[in-house]
Amino acid sequence: MTESAPVVSVVIPVFNNRPAVLRALSGELLEALDKLPNPAEVVFVDDGSGDETKRALAGLVDVDARVRVVELVANFGQHAALSAGFEVVRGRIIVSMDADGQSDPRDIPKLIAPLDNGFDMVSGIRRKRQDPAVRQVLSRMVTWFVARMMRVRLLDIGCPFNAFTADVAKSLGRFGELRRFLKPLAVRLARRVTEVEVTHRARPTEEPKSSYSSNRIVRLLM
Repeated sequence: MTESAPVVSVVIPVFNNRPAVLRALSGELLEALDKLPNPAEVVFVDDGSGDETKRALAGLVDVDARVRVVELVANFGQHAALSAGFEVVRGRIIVSMDADGQSDPRDIPKLIAPLDNGFDMVSGIRRKRQDPAVRQVLSRMVTWFVARMMRVRLLDIGCPFNAFTADVAKSLGRFGELRRFLKPLAVRLARRVTEVEVTHRARPTEEPKSSYSSNRIVRLLM
């Protein structure tokens, strides 16, 4: 526990990510949080990972008291893990991001700045995406389709790097399986929404392939 209650909480779902990648991300993240004007915390949500990941997360907690770990008893999926993290955060500003290192923690100040100007949600827009071309095309198709089905106007629905007020984030857990469409649901709950461009980096070579394969993206769309 930190001496002061955190104002910013970063929630990161983890499932069998490589320890080296987690350590690198944690180091970058804590360095970025050091530059914020307010106290912050990091909540890793272990979504039923194996022992190697559990040991790595335990090591991160030992290194810095701002790091906390929530362990789920089984693999429930990314959106369930995010909801679990949102339930335990202590900050009034919530940032969500993936554990694969493709988001740059140095973008956090830019991502959360609109929340101090009356916005309830800030959606990231991945510019110069480093994903394979096929995945980018399918992602754009999903964005186009979901935006029209749910009447949500966002340029990058699939971006995992976002910021919310605590009220919006904690409300998402009340909607059961609808949390599979976490971002469109958050847009409906938020009163004011904006978007900012964020850096998108290449996936680390030591990380396994994304669980969101082209096949899974199509099945999610269906």
